[in-house]
Amino acid sequence: IAAGTYVGGWRIVKTMGMKITKLKPVGGFAAETAGAMTLFAATHAGIPVSTTHTITGSIVGVGMITKFSAIKWGIASRIAWAWFLTIPAAGLISAYRRENFLISQSFYPCSDAIQPCINILVTPVDLFDIGNNAGTVGG
Repeated sequence: IAAGTYVGGWRIVKTMGMKITKLKPVGGFAAETAGAMTLFAATHAGIPVSTTHTITGSIVGVGMITKFSAIKWGIASRIAWAWFLTIPAAGLISAYRRENFLISQSFYPCSDAIQPCINILVTPVDLFDIGNNAGTVGG
C-alpha cells in the first residue's frame, strides 16, 4: 500500500482535486469537513464506509453546488466503475492465490512446521472459525 501511494499518490490527489472538478481552497475545506462528518456519523452508527468514497462524494457535492456541469461525469463514472469492479476482482484474485498457496506446498522450501504461519499470512480470516468452534482462535 505504501509503495502504491508513493508511486501513484500525486495522481490520485490530482484526479480528486483537479480533474473531477476544480476545487478552490474553500471548496476543499468544505469537502474535507463534509467527508469527516460523514465518517463520524457512519462510525457512530456502526456502518463500515470507505474514506475514499466519502471524500469523492464530498468533492462531487461541492462541485455540484458550484455548477452541476462543473463535474466531469466521465471521470466520476470511471471512478465508480473501478469501485464496483474492485471488490469482485480482489475476491477472485485472493481466492486464486489462496488455492495456489494451499495446493502448491512445493512453493515453500521450509518444513511443515512453518505451514501454520504461512496460513496465517495468506488467510487471516481462517483464524476465526465461524462453524463449530465459533469465537475460538485457530479453529
